[in-house]
Amino acid sequence: MNTTLRETSPDFVMLQAEFPCLQQWALVQEKVRMSSIDERMKKHYLLILSRFDYIRFEEIRKMSSKHITNIDTRYMICFSVGISTLDIAKIFKVAKASVYTMRYRLRKKFPNEKVSEVELL
Repeated sequence: MNTTLRETSPDFVMLQAEFPCLQQWALVQEKVRMSSIDERMKKHYLLILSRFDYIRFEEIRKMSSKHITNIDTRYMICFSVGISTLDIAKIFKVAKASVYTMRYRLRKKFPNEKVSEVELL
């Protein structure tokens, strides 16, 4: 099943209710487009984000032992598609240390080590 989706798709609004990560995914894409990161990497990240598997992502998100906020979701999306720590800091206009802190805090929200280490962070 192809789970890729464009934010301009007619189904996008309807799916947002079932998959809350979609709104955050669209926001991450916009932030990547507007960021000051290298153009080559920007294109690479946008390509990877265009193939975002929102169904699998929601399954992982539901495994959390704690509440996952919208900000948590944005960082999780970036971590899950392999955006570098430095580029995440540039995208969200935060210090690199803040990205490390967010990664650490997110890992604590997932009790299953396999999920946090391999599939997400």
